[in-house]
Amino acid sequence: MNDILRQIFGPRRNVRGPRLRNAKDDGAWTESLDWQTNDYDFHQLVQRLCHRLDAHYRYEFGLRLVQLADMGELTSAARRAASWYHQAEHRYRTVGIHEYLYRELDRLVSKRARQVFDRRRKVAKDLLHPRDVQPLRMR
Repeated sequence: MNDILRQIFGPRRNVRGPRLRNAKDDGAWTESLDWQTNDYDFHQLVQRLCHRLDAHYRYEFGLRLVQLADMGELTSAARRAASWYHQAEHRYRTVGIHEYLYRELDRLVSKRARQVFDRRRKVAKDLLHPRDVQPLRMR
């Protein structure tokens, strides 16, 4: 049974990602960026967030970020969230853009990870407890 589950869920490998700073340092670094008007700075911010999300999902679930969403989807979701944050910034002075975008992107990716695990759980259940298996008839 453990072998079947290992095949379906996969071992925890490739969990060592890039060396990440702590979130507090990243938040301070983000404040030095001109992400609102400079596309390059915004791209750097999104790249840093994607590296952090990738490291989290690799370590916790054994999934790479590219298995859950492509970079275009993540960038467009980050742009939408950043524009909303920029419009409502006065309400969120206690939450920086780094933390806000991280939570928004994590929300998107976590929904997809849940779908992947639900599919894998269903496959594992079907493998362990097959239902309605008809014996083969010989003619």
